[in-house]
Amino acid sequence: MAQTKEQTTFIAANGHTAAREFAKEVCSNAYYMGLPKWIKNSTLRLIVLYFRAFIYAFIIPKYETYLAHGSPGLLCCVIKRKLRREKCKIIIRANDSMFSDYDVKGIKKKFLSMLYKHVDGAIAISNMIKNDIKDKLPNIPVEVVYCQILDNEYFDIKPSFEKKDIMCLGTAPRDRKGTDIQLSVYESFCPKKFMYIMGNTKPIIKQCKEHNVHGNYDGYHVDSYWGRLFFTGKDDPKKYMKTCLFLLHPARFDAGGNAVLEAMAAGLIPVVSYKTGNSEIVKNVDETLVINTFNNDDYFNKLKQLYNLPFWELQTLSNKCKIEAFKYSKKRMAGKFREAFNNVSK
Repeated sequence: MAQTKEQTTFIAANGHTAAREFAKEVCSNAYYMGLPKWIKNSTLRLIVLYFRAFIYAFIIPKYETYLAHGSPGLLCCVIKRKLRREKCKIIIRANDSMFSDYDVKGIKKKFLSMLYKHVDGAIAISNMIKNDIKDKLPNIPVEVVYCQILDNEYFDIKPSFEKKDIMCLGTAPRDRKGTDIQLSVYESFCPKKFMYIMGNTKPIIKQCKEHNVHGNYDGYHVDSYWGRLFFTGKDDPKKYMKTCLFLLHPARFDAGGNAVLEAMAAGLIPVVSYKTGNSEIVKNVDETLVINTFNNDDYFNKLKQLYNLPFWELQTLSNKCKIEAFKYSKKRMAGKFREAFNNVSK
């Protein structure tokens, strides 16, 4: 029997906005342990979060079903089951690398495997993550619900078929998001095209220096260098999308966040890696937009080929992107999440 909303709560460290919105559909309450951003060391920050998870396990009242987000949220649920002896179901919203072997090794891998063996059901953010879960937990029910597009203003954006600039969304350390590939592609196009790199730009300033790309650094933002590459930090991407036509997303691992979907909603044509969870959606537009390697030249050559297409072909691809993205509107995906939750919590 599916759980009622009153019997379910959401537990997370902070929780992505999309995950929070989904949780509202099936949970009567939510508990956030907080993300200690003042701690710069990522390992120490995670230790503090795990300590908070232990404390919160004794603060949060008993529920019949817990929807967990991230390893701190899952740890809190496991403590409630094992130490507090609560009879409960644990459902996880899987939208990170917890079940992947990409960057989970050694002690971390053993600790996470100890946690996720207590999971009773999962809602994966993509089929790629579903496959990872099934490799580790073949006997639990797993449903797939992609991210939703929360801001409908993306659909109102008209990309530029004249400037044809490139956008990169959701930056992170180079290995995961493929920032080194983005910079290599930029250098190949320079000085012909503009590229906008958005998100947490701090980790990649060092990479720019490694690439001998010169500019004025203020410790966080890089306004521009060579006059055509712009680091915009966490600014609103919508105002930059109006001059762009392409999204470059060569991630070595991306579970399937909403950056690709938002770009498609704006009519941007994505070029993504096969290790991007949303690549399954991109294939519905054109399978050749998904690159099956991490070779810099493969991404450059694909973008170059797209640049040389006639206007009508580019417009057709752009329109197909918008149509595909519309399937993931907030209202549509809310219903899919409720249905998926009911299926895995029976």
